[in-house]
Amino acid sequence: MTAPRSFDHIVVVVRDLAAAAAQHEALGFTLTPRARHPDHMGTSNRLAQFGNQTFIELLEIDRPESCAPHGPEFFSFGQHAQSFLQAGEGIAMMVFAGKDAPGDARSFAEAGFGRFAPFDFGRKAVLPDGQVVEVGFSLAYALPPGLGRVGFFTCHNRFPENFWKPAFQLHPNGAEGMAEIYLAVTEPNAHRADLSQLTGAAAETVEGGYAFAAGPGQRMMALTPGRIAEMTGLPQPIAPGFAGIGIVGLQGGLIAPEAASGMFLRPL
Repeated sequence: MTAPRSFDHIVVVVRDLAAAAAQHEALGFTLTPRARHPDHMGTSNRLAQFGNQTFIELLEIDRPESCAPHGPEFFSFGQHAQSFLQAGEGIAMMVFAGKDAPGDARSFAEAGFGRFAPFDFGRKAVLPDGQVVEVGFSLAYALPPGLGRVGFFTCHNRFPENFWKPAFQLHPNGAEGMAEIYLAVTEPNAHRADLSQLTGAAAETVEGGYAFAAGPGQRMMALTPGRIAEMTGLPQPIAPGFAGIGIVGLQGGLIAPEAASGMFLRPL
């Protein structure tokens, strides 16, 4: 088995980016300025970057009329987000750090996760000092069967020196990095092999399901809705779907989904 894939970020689809940003800033997160993706994606975002090289992406579909549709080998990021939002806000996709999008796309196709061509795009980014720079990414998408709205991709950050900035990684709430993500599935064993293939990690049996190692100190947890409810004290999440994340250094108690765009935030 290959080395486990490290976390890169999560994509949280929201109806109103300004409102979601205000909500997360009130929770103590520092966010990057609003950035606009190319028109064929139809989306804009704001990010909460962390010192462990992970981040939360708040994403709005602000130009649905220009969004390119799915094709035989083309995964439409914008159309996926639009479809996801029909059932409510939340974590639409889990993203792993990548360095070889064509290679990842081939391995995902061989595993039965969809035959999607790698996707390259770039945009302008505003640094803390106001300087405008270029950022660019190469993506490889994966849709393991039986996981409903859940999607994954790897992301090769081609200009990390322009992307990661310490000033954006200092959060009043103490957040230092995403370390766990919780996937609610009714029958964890039915997805064990696919998730192991996707993450590059062997499944570790835990109460209520499985854990899959990622980067240092990181785990993806595939758990029953009942087990997630026991852990959090919240109602059972909808399965299949991402329910929330664990954040190292986050001060205070657990943050419920209604306060964080459809996902819970768990201090670690």
